[in-house]
Amino acid sequence: MKTNIIIALLIMALALQCDDGPTAEQRNTMVLENIGNIMTGYYKALNENTAKLQTSFATYKSSKTKSNLNAMRTVWKRAFLSWVKASVFNIGPVARSNRHVQLASWAKAFYLCTKSGDRSRLITNPGLCSNTIESLISASATSLNGNNRLQGFEAVEYLLYDNGSGSSSLSDLLVVLNGSRLTYLELLITHLKGITQVVYDEWRPDSGNWVAQLTKAGSGSTEYTTQILALSEIHIQLIDYYSAIRDARVGAAGGFTIKYLGAPNTERIESRFSNESFAGLEAAIEAFEDIYIGAGKPGFADLVNRENPEVNTRMLTELATSKKRIASIKKTYGTIRQALTSNANAIEQLFILMRPIKVLMTTDVINAAGTNPGVSGADGD
Repeated sequence: MKTNIIIALLIMALALQCDDGPTAEQRNTMVLENIGNIMTGYYKALNENTAKLQTSFATYKSSKTKSNLNAMRTVWKRAFLSWVKASVFNIGPVARSNRHVQLASWAKAFYLCTKSGDRSRLITNPGLCSNTIESLISASATSLNGNNRLQGFEAVEYLLYDNGSGSSSLSDLLVVLNGSRLTYLELLITHLKGITQVVYDEWRPDSGNWVAQLTKAGSGSTEYTTQILALSEIHIQLIDYYSAIRDARVGAAGGFTIKYLGAPNTERIESRFSNESFAGLEAAIEAFEDIYIGAGKPGFADLVNRENPEVNTRMLTELATSKKRIASIKKTYGTIRQALTSNANAIEQLFILMRPIKVLMTTDVINAAGTNPGVSGADGD
């Protein structure tokens, strides 16, 4: 009897020694599946919040009150921040037919063409403002003109927060937000809802199931024939997204990047009409963190941590440091515009503080994760 027990214990001990946990393929699968699920949740939230924006618009259209207009602003903010998170990836359905630019042009242009007499935008980017929102409204447009720069969440924001003369007060907006101006707003919101619905339907598992291109990488995916290709694509998206967070959301407005070196320019602040610049910055950091850490489940960090825990610890430390500094500047100044006006050095120091993550993502994280960000798979076609 004792002999049998000893043999059984020996077998269990050997089994435990042989069990090194999931294989590399299994670990990769867990990471890809979790990231795919996170993105499905992002697209679902984006579509649902855009639907609520459409409903809120209908309420205002039937009863033009300050309360209903303010409610529409609140719903716009939720929908916009949903897009900020969903824009962490620019692959698959959202990359087709320039849908990402139609949803939000700011990341590409940093500003929105609004007033027909504003020549500064023409100087900075010739040809961008061949048609403006105000000129289309004046012409009583009944359809969007196809210029992606005049569509998206920024265009909706402009009509909800600017009366065409620089005032954002609800009273002034109520005076003008009717007739052809209201018609154009309805066109914009309807267009947004159409795009978010298509993107969500094409991505989600119970419909177009594009998400399976990621989760089934190396075992049935036509976009990514190996798991490394899919993980490298995710790595590319994280690098690009973080570059937009640091260089566009922080650096460009302050004049700290090579491309936009010079004095601060509030025209380059994201969501400058609603003054939700910090909310957008925080949402972007949260989305980056969700994909990297995994939101409680296996994320990109798990791949890094297995091969080089020190690099992963540095990434997590730098993320925490950046978030703390952003919260501190927000508490002090309220908006990026005010921070640039009162103390541009605070934004410049934030820009400098955020650099290590960008460097790590393009150097040590590559070595630790075993990815090849120089190789891209899906292009949205």
